Amino acid sequence: MLRIHIAACVATILMLAQVCLSADDVALPQAGPEVGGLRLRLLVNAKHGEAGDEFQSRLDLINVTDKAIRVSAEWPNHMKGSFQEYMEAAASIRTYPDITLWGIQVMATRQPAPRAKHVLGAGETLTVEWTTKGRRLKNRVLHPNSNRNPYFPSDGFYSVHAELFLNVESDAAVSEGGEEPASESADKRRPVLLRSNEQLVSVGGSNRAPKAAIAVVQHVSDDFKTGQISIGSVEGIQKGDQFFARTGMLALWKLTVTDSRFGYSMVSVERTPFGTEKPAKARPHELIKRGDSIGLIPRGAKDRDWMWVHH
Repeated sequence: MLRIHIAACVATILMLAQVCLSADDVALPQAGPEVGGLRLRLLVNAKHGEAGDEFQSRLDLINVTDKAIRVSAEWPNHMKGSFQEYMEAAASIRTYPDITLWGIQVMATRQPAPRAKHVLGAGETLTVEWTTKGRRLKNRVLHPNSNRNPYFPSDGFYSVHAELFLNVESDAAVSEGGEEPASESADKRRPVLLRSNEQLVSVGGSNRAPKAAIAVVQHVSDDFKTGQISIGSVEGIQKGDQFFARTGMLALWKLTVTDSRFGYSMVSVERTPFGTEKPAKARPHELIKRGDSIGLIPRGAKDRDWMWVHH
């Protein structure tokens, strides 16, 4: 009888250990692929309430080797800060379904860029955490035309990962104990692009598939009043959904879905002002045409702050 009780206790302990391991696996997902001895891990905790969405994000930079690795990166445009601050600002958020990067003009001066540096000890993890409110995962970006910080245009369950560009010093550039090397020649720095694991992120408290947010113009009528786009009902597109096409610096077209079908949608087309002024007559290169890319407009949007990644 005693042997039976001991066996039952051992079985219970093993079951509890398996439960604990599973919980840890869920709380701390496997990081992305290794590049230059480093891996990147992203964790996002989404909350949705009456005030809207709130995201608590965490980014881990992991040294998976048994040696110290010194990493560095350049701050642009008079920006500066710690390496953790660089990680937060420079991380680029990529999604599925993909979301349009609208692009902006950025005024900048040419100057020597200050460098953010850090030495990761063998097996060490460098962590940065932040919180955002609204429909973005980041509070700021480093390079507005390359770092993605998309505004989620529709409710749904998005697949999200982060990308981070930095420099890894060569073995000769990191002395024992992580001390500064005598020389910091640029040829000792190897640029790497790290990709994190995928995270499923609920936006708007929904676990449904979000609408496809990017499409291609397939046809435009000769009078530029109607057309056809490359996505339809199977991608979640409904009558009344709207898209923007940007065909020039200040040229915008609005396409409104009038009929959504399997694999395509019919749309009405109209020129729309970029700012508050009535748009001028479109020049030839600003006319919307077959092959132009278009991006989904969030339903109920009253301004265009959602378009600009630097906000």
